[in-house]
Amino acid sequence: MNRIAANFLTRSFASCETIALLLRRDNATRPQQRIVTLKQLLAPRYMAWLNYENDNGANIYVSANPLHSGSRKRTKECVASVRHLYIDIDEDGDARLAALRASDELPMPTAIIATSPCKYQALWRVAGFDFERQEQTLKLIALAFGGDPACTDRNRVLRVPGFYNRKYSPAHRVAVEYPVDSTYGPTDFQLDEAAGSSVLLLLRSDARISPSGKHSHSEEDWGWVCDQLVYGRDAAKLTHELAVRRSDKPDPLLCRVQGYAERESKTPGEVRPQRKSSRHKQWHILGFTMQAKEIITMNQYFRRAATFRQFHEGPLGPYINSYGEWLHQHGYRRCPGRAAIRAAARFSHWLMDHDINIEEINPDLLCGYTKDFSRAERFSIRQFMTVSRPGVFAVKPKPIMDTPQSQFLTEYASHLRAERGLASGTIRYYLRFGAIFLREAFGGRRLNWPSLSMADIVKFFEKQVHQTSIVQMSQVLASVRSILRFAHFRGDISTDLSVSVPWVAKWSKAEVPKYFSREEIEKVFAACDRRTATGKRDYAILLLLACYGLRAGEVAALQLESIDWESGEFVVRGKGSRWSTFPLLTDVGEALADYIHNGRPKSKSRLIFLRTVAPIQAIHGQAAIASIVNSALRKAGIYQRRRTAHAFRHTLATDMRREGVSLQEIGRILRHQNPETTTIYAKVDLNSLRELVVAWPGGAQ
Repeated sequence: MNRIAANFLTRSFASCETIALLLRRDNATRPQQRIVTLKQLLAPRYMAWLNYENDNGANIYVSANPLHSGSRKRTKECVASVRHLYIDIDEDGDARLAALRASDELPMPTAIIATSPCKYQALWRVAGFDFERQEQTLKLIALAFGGDPACTDRNRVLRVPGFYNRKYSPAHRVAVEYPVDSTYGPTDFQLDEAAGSSVLLLLRSDARISPSGKHSHSEEDWGWVCDQLVYGRDAAKLTHELAVRRSDKPDPLLCRVQGYAERESKTPGEVRPQRKSSRHKQWHILGFTMQAKEIITMNQYFRRAATFRQFHEGPLGPYINSYGEWLHQHGYRRCPGRAAIRAAARFSHWLMDHDINIEEINPDLLCGYTKDFSRAERFSIRQFMTVSRPGVFAVKPKPIMDTPQSQFLTEYASHLRAERGLASGTIRYYLRFGAIFLREAFGGRRLNWPSLSMADIVKFFEKQVHQTSIVQMSQVLASVRSILRFAHFRGDISTDLSVSVPWVAKWSKAEVPKYFSREEIEKVFAACDRRTATGKRDYAILLLLACYGLRAGEVAALQLESIDWESGEFVVRGKGSRWSTFPLLTDVGEALADYIHNGRPKSKSRLIFLRTVAPIQAIHGQAAIASIVNSALRKAGIYQRRRTAHAFRHTLATDMRREGVSLQEIGRILRHQNPETTTIYAKVDLNSLRELVVAWPGGAQ
């Protein structure tokens, strides 16, 4: 038996745990993979088979983390837990391994595998890591100590010590060292400052390489000077040291040092850490400040140092990294994230080529630049300008002229918000139609309210009736009626002219409320695939609509703080900023908890319901809830007209009325301010209506 391999595997896994073995040959198109338990793997016949395969050219690997019992693959979803953190050191291995051992930011590795001369894999046995924390820590370790930032997946494999590395000729036997026998937790890895050194690796990994692929003496001098300056060496001393190193040059003091050491020490644009007491170190790269976390995020989208340098050119270059961080936080995957960053970088290059400063960017310039671009690229550039650094260079809207009309509308908006408690969406369309009315009534003149007559108001509506639909006309009438009441309230007009505003011909209670049958409600619930994040979210939203009769806007506005899990209640902000408390039903609470813990994307937003595709942000009001409901109805095969999110509210009231609940109680549950609003549900109480039917003469039916 291969005792070295058996000892390594026994230290790493329990005998009952499931692990993956990978056998890879250089000449094979596909590697062999076996999913076994450690007990099966340590059987003499199995180890003998591995030795035979290794002797015949196969490299032997094992998964770094255990898999779920019964797994048949080695995908990320199959990984059961985080057992190891690791780093692959393939270049300058001895020096980097020595730096890793001496580091204060990392604990001592529990195993160091020598895969070949000067190439190592360092392992830390850990506990208490979730998958996201593991991947973030692995990236920090790789960037800080010269590893491969791409090798941070939880389903990675490691070489098994004791077997031969058949990648080289002659083959090298993989050795292992166990410096300590410990298990570490997340608090043992203090990498906030260590991540800053990754900048050197990013800038030097493929920079200044000659076409032949070999580093010249000048390139080596440049890298050495950068390293020494980062660690605080004096530029004057570096001058003489470099002169001694390059005695082959006729005047090394002039040729080398002025081009490297003195230039590096005087120019703030190269890599140099700021000396701050904060644990979160910042780095100056190419003339701007870059946080360590932005290094990690950008590396998830791009890995070549040359690409990094190209993106940082131009007047907007210093803001590319923060934009990449924003994209990552809002759920952009690698391909759309790369496309958005490239679009922003091209815009920065264009500004540089045309000698345009940040202060000169305006909407007209932006439209001219993007007029021939695709819709996606136009959106990316505008998004970049809006969200990356809005306080610095976001495109500002055209200033509103300080006119009597704008002053009046500003006061009117404050009145609607503070005194009437209207929602922002309601205030927007009140202002929209109110501005149209003021423009038609007074033109560009000052607001001469005493000259306004009923005839002017009627004339305005006669013009609008030919330009708007019936539904929109109702909004126009309500807006004008509200603005006239406000003018009367302010004392601008002595007579309340709102009474002269006509009403749209609409007969009260002329229609029966649209509602769903119980079978249709069950079909809608069943149409939600609760195995997915979208399905979990939609199911929770539909339950809130159906069980409580909430309005669409009320569901969209629910926040994480709205739910009191201990008391089993949640609060809702209704019309007019009125707050109501509801009991948290078991089914609804379970659906919300399932979505929040297992389906809700990570976000700084405190609203419960978020988008499931990038950009990850809160869903916007009634329109988003209506779209979710329409999608669920289509999946359930329900295509009747006017079956909207509000139909769930009608359904709840209809079911309660048919069960004998009084109209007063229904109005209280639905939070109607006017009792007349609830009387429409009397139409669906067929049992009560039958008692009012007059018998047909002669007894006929």
